[in-house]
Amino acid sequence: MNDVAPELAKKLPRHPSVPVVLMGWIGWMGRDLAFRGAGIGSMLLYDAISREAEASVGVYAICADAIDEDAAAFYRDHQFQPLVSRPQSLFLPMKTAMALVSGNAEAF
Repeated sequence: MNDVAPELAKKLPRHPSVPVVLMGWIGWMGRDLAFRGAGIGSMLLYDAISREAEASVGVYAICADAIDEDAAAFYRDHQFQPLVSRPQSLFLPMKTAMALVSGNAEAF
């Protein structure tokens, strides 16, 4: 998490790096075009986020590496933020993930 926007970097601890968890590739599961637009990707993403939010891990964010621009747009639509120099690497702060899971934020 060394590559975030300056306004966010000011809020992070002053350590060389901040711990995150890297999410697996959800995009590979949604390749069948017959199911595109059915919300399955959003359901899988919500399940992954809820599992991480409920786990007792000391991380700042959930990260995802998008395989292309369409995948990056999918993550951005679900409140992930791109890293500054790598826009296809995105992150969702755990604070946001926990709010999504608890129903205190706009969900998918």
